[in-house]
Parts: sequence; structure tokens; C-alpha cells
Amino acid sequence: MDNALTALEWFTNQVLQSSFYSGILYKNNSPHSLREHISANAALSEEIPEQVRWWEIRSPDSRYPEYLKCISTFFAAYLKFTQEHKILVRLISPDDNEKILLMDYRTRFSSSYKQKLKRKLSGIEFKRCTGLVVTTDMNLYREIISSTRGVERRSDTLIKRLRRELGRFHRMVEQYANGEISEQAMDEYMRECPFDLKYGVPPKPDELKYFKVLEFSLGDGKKKEGHEGHGSPHLHILLENVFFNVNGIRMIREALGDHSKIIHVRRYLNTSIVKYVLKYVKKAIVLNETRDGKRYFTNDMKKVVHASLYWITGCRMFSMSRTLQKEINKDNDKKEEKERKGEYVATVPKELRRKPYPYRDDCPDSIEEVLYYWSYGVEIWLRKVLFDDHKYWSSRIRHVWSMLVSEWKSG
Repeated sequence: MDNALTALEWFTNQVLQSSFYSGILYKNNSPHSLREHISANAALSEEIPEQVRWWEIRSPDSRYPEYLKCISTFFAAYLKFTQEHKILVRLISPDDNEKILLMDYRTRFSSSYKQKLKRKLSGIEFKRCTGLVVTTDMNLYREIISSTRGVERRSDTLIKRLRRELGRFHRMVEQYANGEISEQAMDEYMRECPFDLKYGVPPKPDELKYFKVLEFSLGDGKKKEGHEGHGSPHLHILLENVFFNVNGIRMIREALGDHSKIIHVRRYLNTSIVKYVLKYVKKAIVLNETRDGKRYFTNDMKKVVHASLYWITGCRMFSMSRTLQKEINKDNDKKEEKERKGEYVATVPKELRRKPYPYRDDCPDSIEEVLYYWSYGVEIWLRKVLFDDHKYWSSRIRHVWSMLVSEWKSG
């Protein structure tokens, strides 16, 4: 991922300063040296020229913007890495018995993750809710990571503002019921109340239930105007039993500020959370697993690009309120997880590309033999396997870098 982040910085500075990369020396695939070069030229501290719309820059024969190439190219290498490796874990049971376990390298971009979400969120339903779509004005940001974090921060601000308004509403109702405020004061508040009470009383602040799903706009991949996908992040937010009037829409716009030029608000009835979440999560599922254990990657480039954006930004696909999380935790039995504690040891290749020390007669012939020796305290073979694997993947990453650099220089 560090290489993908560096490539993204490189592209950003190439866009903002077209002559920035003339004569740059490419050495040893070092993200640190590249970042030092960027910092020395002070490109990252400059303001973005208004005419530069970095998220729309694309080559004539490309379905997606150029900045996505920096991300998806390294993400494809990451997927290949996960396919060729396993996770070595040491399990410790309550009776202090140790067990060595070699696990598949699983990510949130596999179909098994989708099945896990189905089990976790099954049965959760919002009878009545408001759906918000919070968009992002990409002119305010210089790259995809800051824009994604920006929409997350703005949504947090909106939820905090909503909680304050819910607290104020219930305080006013309670004070009016106890005779602490006059009817005139209550009427004045109701004129500025942000909630539409035709659909019922909104929940108290600590009882608020909401779901947020992050999505990136990628369109349908066509080159027609209006069909392009720029990768701009937006959030789908479901708020149970909260409905807004005109004052509420104004409150939402104030909370979001200049981050969102466009927001969408609509009401939903009998919304299944698992169906709603999986509708968006499945767009980033790139690894399919069959019942017999076979695994294969999708050939849908749109899904790969979508998943790469979650990967590079490090953001969750979805999040929820604490109230809702507590309900889910009660319904999910976690006894088995507490019975054993796991300790990560290493990420090892599934197969040996070469013997660790081929000139030695006692050299292991397989990764299973290497791990067998390691379990009995002989670590020399495992250390050599990990060293050779690191060397091999470093060369592959250098090859990816060389292709990107040559393409950018020729462009």
C-alpha cells in the first residue's frame, strides 16, 4: 500500500506541476526517497489551481480517470499477493496448549466476507427511516484520500448536530409537560423544530439508530457524458424514526457546509439492513469462493477499481451507531472467540519457489516441512524463506513501478 500511496502523490504533483517530473531519477523503488523529492519541491503545499480537475483527467482510451491507475495497479499486485500467501498463527487454548494454524489470507473483498455480513446483520430492519445521500464537492480536495476522510468527518458532524437537536427536542417536550415553559415558548420552538412529527416522535439522543454506507461513484464505465465514473466518495445514511421538515433540511446543509453541493433525502419503509448494505458491499467483492474451496478473482474491472478505493483510503465499507452495535453483539455468540487467543507469527508463501539452501542435504522440500522444523525451534529455514519471498515481491513491485513511470513519461 505504501507504494500505491507514493504513486498517488506522484500523480497529484504531476498534475499540479506538469514540469515536476522532467529529469527525475528513478532509483530502487523507494517510496521514502520519492516523498523526500516531493517535499523538497514543495508541491504538496501549493494551492490547487481552479482549472485543474484531477479526478476527470483520463486518457482517450481509458474508462476511468488516470489517478485510479496509480491505485488499482498496486491493488492488483496486492490481490495476487493474498492469493499466493497464507497467515501463520499460533493458537493458545485456556489449558495453555499451543496449536500452529496456517490460515488463508482473507480480506473484506472476498465472498466469505459477504456471507459473514449476512449472518451478522440478518434480522435487523428499520420499519421507518430517512435515507440521506451525502455527496462530495471534489473541487475542495486534491486527492481521493482527503476527500473520503472529508465526507466521513462531515457525516460525523451531522450526527453530532442531530443528537443535539434530538436532546433539545425532548428537553422542550419534558419541560412543557412539567409546566416549566409556557405554551407560547413551546409554539416558538415548534416553528423552528427540524423534525417532521407527522410520522411520530423521534428517538432520544442515546437511542438513535443509524447506518452509514460508503460508496464511490464509478458510473457504468461508458465514455458518454454523464456516464463517467470519477470515484468521488459519498455516504448513504439511514436514520431510524427520524424525519425532517424544511428546517431539518436547512440544518443538514448547515452541518455539511460547503462539502456537499447536492444532498438527497427520502423516506423508506420496512428496510432490511442486510439487503441495503450488501447492495453496496457486493460492488467491491473481487474474490469468489466456491463450496469446494476453490478461489478465483473476478474479471469485472469496475469491481476491482471500487475495491481498490476502499483499500487505499483505509475506510470502512459501513458503520453504525453504538446502540445498534450493542444489539448486534447481543445476538451474536462470541464464546468460541474467547476460548482461544491467537498470535500472529508471519505471512508465508503457499509454495516454495526455491529451496532455502539447496546445497544442503537436509534442506526442506516444501513449506510444510519448513513450518514443521520451525515448530520445533529450527527457525533458519523459515527466515530464509521469508527473505527470499520479500526479495521476489520487491522485484515485482519494481516492475509495476517501471511500467507506471514509463507510461507517465511517454504521456
